[in-house]
Amino acid sequence: MAPSFRLSKLSKRFSNKSRSTSKTREYEEAFRLFDANGDGKISSEELKLFLTCNGEDVSLAGAQAAMKDFDFDGDGFLDYEEFLNMVKMGNGGGDDDDDGDEDLKKAFEMMEVEKGSGCITACGLKRMMRRIVGEEKSDEECAAMIRAFDLDGNGVLDYHEFLRMMR
Repeated sequence: MAPSFRLSKLSKRFSNKSRSTSKTREYEEAFRLFDANGDGKISSEELKLFLTCNGEDVSLAGAQAAMKDFDFDGDGFLDYEEFLNMVKMGNGGGDDDDDGDEDLKKAFEMMEVEKGSGCITACGLKRMMRRIVGEEKSDEECAAMIRAFDLDGNGVLDYHEFLRMMR
């Protein structure tokens, strides 16, 4: 059974064999970023966050349904291989780098507290974690996540720092 949401934007990145190595690395990094607790598996809440940040409109129930469809070992989580299978199953063909850039722009805009400010604050990150993942992170935890990729040390992520974090 196919998931009830579209994976075409995500899976387009897998359609060009000549770029598969760099795209695989990109997905490995995305997998690590959205594996919020670092246990090597994606929960339905983490899956929902990943899809939402990539422009897919999916409910928690939709993410849970996908988990059932692609959770081959039945542990209630997606490991990396199961995650790749899910993305590849949604492959609609074609390849368009602009789709990936557009998805990242949307994700960035979702995390801006003040729309158009051009930066993600710890407050914006905290809000998104609470709203989409359902996890309550402390101000310090969110600030630490920001610091990890804040190249200029100003306490916020601009779009270029966000891109680095996502790749």
